[in-house]
Amino acid sequence: MRSRAIICVLTAGVLACVLLACGSSGPQTTTPPDDLTIYSALPLRGAAAERARDVLDGEQMAIGEIAGTPRTYPVSLRTLDDAGPAGEFKPDATLEAAKVAAADPHAIAYVGGQDAAATALSLPPLNEQGILQVSPGATYDGFTGGDGSGAGEPAKYRPSGEATFSRMAPRDATQSRAIAELMHEHGCRRIALLRAPSAFDASLAELVGKAADRLGMRVVYDDQVRTEPDARERAAQDVAQRGPDCATFAATVHDAPAGLFRALHHEMPGLWMVAPAALSDDGVARSLGPAASSVVIVGPPQPDAAFTARFARQFGRPPGPWAPYGRDAMRRVLEAIERAGQDGNDRRAVVDAYLALPDPPERLALWRASPTGLAYDRELVVD
Repeated sequence: MRSRAIICVLTAGVLACVLLACGSSGPQTTTPPDDLTIYSALPLRGAAAERARDVLDGEQMAIGEIAGTPRTYPVSLRTLDDAGPAGEFKPDATLEAAKVAAADPHAIAYVGGQDAAATALSLPPLNEQGILQVSPGATYDGFTGGDGSGAGEPAKYRPSGEATFSRMAPRDATQSRAIAELMHEHGCRRIALLRAPSAFDASLAELVGKAADRLGMRVVYDDQVRTEPDARERAAQDVAQRGPDCATFAATVHDAPAGLFRALHHEMPGLWMVAPAALSDDGVARSLGPAASSVVIVGPPQPDAAFTARFARQFGRPPGPWAPYGRDAMRRVLEAIERAGQDGNDRRAVVDAYLALPDPPERLALWRASPTGLAYDRELVVD
C-alpha cells in the first residue's frame, strides 16, 4: 500500500508531489479494501470560509457518529482547501483539489463543490474516475438535467457516461419559484433581474424571470453586473430609471453582493430585494448596512434544536444554516458505503447505492439580516 499524507492547503509544490506519487492510469472501479477515503473540498479561506467551516464541521459530526461502530470497511476523511492563495475563488485551485482525489486509488467519495462554479470544474475529473460527488450547495440544474440546463448538459459533466453526482441544497428550479412567489406575496409588479457574469447566475435569473412572468409580474430590467464599485453604482442608477418595486441579484459571495444591495438601496430606498440561497451567508448579511431592512434572503432551513445544541457543544459556537448539509451529505455517503456491503469498496456500487437513496427534501427558509449575521424568519412553502 502506498503512503499518503493529509493535505490541508494546496500549493503548486504540494500538488506536484501528490500527483507524482499517485499517478493515474485511467478509471479505477475498486479501491483497496483496507482503507476508504472520503474527500472534503471546500474554500476554507476567504469570503466563503464561514459557510465552508460550518459544512466541514457538519461532516466531522457525521464521521464522529460512526466512531467505534463496526463497519465493513474503515473510512477516513481527508480535507482539501480549494480556495485560491488569497481566499478567492480560483479555478486552478478547485481543479487541483479534484485531481488530487481523482488520482487517489483509495478515494471512494468527494463531498465538495460548494457552488456551481466549483462543481463544474471538479465534477468531470471525478466522474471520469467513477467517484461519487455530493455538493452541499451547487444548486445549478445542469449537473443533473432539468429546467435551466444548458446545451449538452448534464452529459458534458459525465465523461464516463454515468451519473455520479448529487446535491443537498434545493435546485435553482425550486428556489427561483420561491424568489418569485415572495415578490408576488410582497405585492411587486415590476421586477429587476441582476446577475453576476457567469452562466450559472444567468440561468437562475432566467428561471426567476419565467416564474415571475407566470405570476403576472413584469421584468423591467435584466442585465449582468460586475464587481467593481463604479459598475455597481452605474447598475443601480440604471435600475432606478426603470422603476422596479422588487429586485434580485443572482450571484455568489465572491461577487461583492452587499455592495450592490447598498447601491440599490441608496438609489431606491423603497426597493425590496430578495437574495438567492448562494447569498445566505452571515458575512453578506453583516455587510448590508442600511440596506439590511430592504433585503430578505432565501436559504436553507433553520437547523433544528437538537442539531444546534450538539453542534454548539462540539464546536463552541452555534451552527449556520449550511452546517446540516455537511452532516447529512456525509451521513448519506456513509450509508451508501454500508448499503453496498462487501462491494463498499467498489466506486460504481457506492454511486448506485447513493443514487438509490431518497432525494433530500427541497426545503427553503426566509432569512433576514442582523448586525450579527443571518436571522431566521420562517420556513417557505414553494408551490
